[in-house]
Amino acid sequence: MTSTSTSPTSGARRNPWPYGILAAFVVFVGGLVTLVTTAQRHGRSELVAPDYYDQEIRYQTRMNAERRTAAIQGDIRVDYDASTQTVAVGLPRQHGEAGVEGMVEFYRPSGAAQDRALPLRVQRDGTQIVEARGLTPGPWDIRLRWQSGTEEFATSRRILVAGVTKP
Repeated sequence: MTSTSTSPTSGARRNPWPYGILAAFVVFVGGLVTLVTTAQRHGRSELVAPDYYDQEIRYQTRMNAERRTAAIQGDIRVDYDASTQTVAVGLPRQHGEAGVEGMVEFYRPSGAAQDRALPLRVQRDGTQIVEARGLTPGPWDIRLRWQSGTEEFATSRRILVAGVTKP
């Protein structure tokens, strides 16, 4: 009978768990050090604008104006006339009689360079005709902002400017 003897030191296998735990700890600490170092190098980053509170007040003022305008939406019109290449703006008659101060903004969704703003100068009947020659064919958002008395109003309408057809 042959016997094989193994001595405790000659062929013993080591348990891998302590090495695995040590390796995981080293990877975790290395990742944490890398994260902190990267964050420190990145510098200070502002998540909001420096004039955040001013922007918030302007935003809230606009929301109040739009809410106020909702009550008179039926009395407001923005119509594009392709034959004369004009935009007719209509506000409630009482606003025209009281006098308004404001702006008509032509906003081109596909090209900010084409945006333009004009003063809102309605007649006593609340209407104004705005020249639209030179507007690129396609969609345009017309934003109206005005003040009548002490109240501010704001609304937006989309028009579609047709291409000029040549005879």
